[in-house]
Amino acid sequence: MRLLLLPLLAACAPSGGVRGVQCPSLPEGVLLPDAAGPPTQIHGYGAVDARGAWVAWNRVREGSSAFDVWLAHLGCDGTVDVGPLPVSDSEANDLDPAIAVREDGVLVAWQADVGGERNLRVRWRLFDPVTGQALGKRRELDATGSAWMPAVAASPDGFVVAVAAAGSTVFETHLLTLDADGALVADEAVGGDPGEGDSLPSVDVAGSGAVVAAWQRGDEVWWRDGDGVLQRLAPEGQVPAVSAWGDTAWLGHLVPKGLKVAPAGEGSRLTRTDAPPTGLSIAATDEGAFVGWYAQVDGFYGSLHLGRVDAEGALVGQVELAADDVPAPYPLRVVRADADHAFVVWQEGRGQEFQLKAAFVAP
Repeated sequence: MRLLLLPLLAACAPSGGVRGVQCPSLPEGVLLPDAAGPPTQIHGYGAVDARGAWVAWNRVREGSSAFDVWLAHLGCDGTVDVGPLPVSDSEANDLDPAIAVREDGVLVAWQADVGGERNLRVRWRLFDPVTGQALGKRRELDATGSAWMPAVAASPDGFVVAVAAAGSTVFETHLLTLDADGALVADEAVGGDPGEGDSLPSVDVAGSGAVVAAWQRGDEVWWRDGDGVLQRLAPEGQVPAVSAWGDTAWLGHLVPKGLKVAPAGEGSRLTRTDAPPTGLSIAATDEGAFVGWYAQVDGFYGSLHLGRVDAEGALVGQVELAADDVPAPYPLRVVRADADHAFVVWQEGRGQEFQLKAAFVAP
């Protein structure tokens, strides 16, 4: 594994999202966004900006089994220069944060379990990209039923949030359009027959501004291309992931023997894993994609791997970041830092002693 001090170039996608780092060098080794925090730190999510990287995660609430969402920024030297800051501000059990970064704002979205019949709510809040100060009030999707599993991406005019929202009988994937201030502009159901229900949405915005999304539909993986056309990607796939760089969208999913990643519209090739994969995150680059996954080793626990695939989806490099103390069912986040490096966020530990970790890695 190479964790080197190399110069970086800025790369801002035309979609409005900040997609690269301008630090003169990258920090080496494993970084701890919440080193002084309580031991249960889970569900980490990262996004880069010109000055380093933002990380959101769940921290267990003092005196409770519920969780809050927290936010911090890691500077060019790898230390925390903003935060940790509380994001959620209610008595709900706030889980699974997601981040998208524009030059004028950092959006954090999460799901809140408030109890009752319509117990799951999707909420979001905007923060200043320099100070981390909250910009305006917390917002919430006004759905007729529960909504959860938010995924976010920056767009030319603001942000896009993909959620699984309760329909008439099952959950259906919705794409929420937000303006640059975080206000809801549109709520669009992706359509099609949801069958047994949608879950695990993933979303990104191409350089042209086209929105691409993928999600689980029953035992299948579906995706919507930039023209709004729905397609079944895999009849027996799990854990979909989508990422765009320029106008090229990459799609990935898991199968029992490994993972499949390829540019949209092209045949995916199987990368076999040593143990059953349980998580997947991809980050498109100009010459392929970074791919992160968990391999289930011991029941709840597994190992963490980061690889790189070329333009045809063939694995050309791989490193193991953690051997056997990673909670394999938990989320994993990989984002592009520059052409050679990915920024990876995960959690590691046993029992309820989980430490949030991050690193800039060149596989």
